[in-house]
Amino acid sequence: MAATNFTKEITRFTLQCKKECLEDLLKAVPEDANSPYYTHTMSQLNRINDELSNKRVKRSDKPRKLSAYNRFIQQTLPVVKRDFPSMDNKARMEKASSIWKQLSEEQKKAYNSE
Repeated sequence: MAATNFTKEITRFTLQCKKECLEDLLKAVPEDANSPYYTHTMSQLNRINDELSNKRVKRSDKPRKLSAYNRFIQQTLPVVKRDFPSMDNKARMEKASSIWKQLSEEQKKAYNSE
């Protein structure tokens, strides 16, 4: 989620810089509504303003609920680590994943209701 917010912030910053450049260009160009250059610059400025209004970063105070699989992995990885101390992290994850695949639907639902 942090990467998504970072990407949105970079996009917002870039759009803001483009907006400032276009506004500076408009100051240098006479305001002739019939001029194709003026019309194009204004349309670009309006498009950027619309994008900026849609790129607001939404921050949530409460974290999302874990899925049943993530809750299972969170509980199972320490057990796998204890039982197989020489395994690397990738192998532990594969082991926990294979255990999840072997569970019945009823056992999986138990992790969903927690």
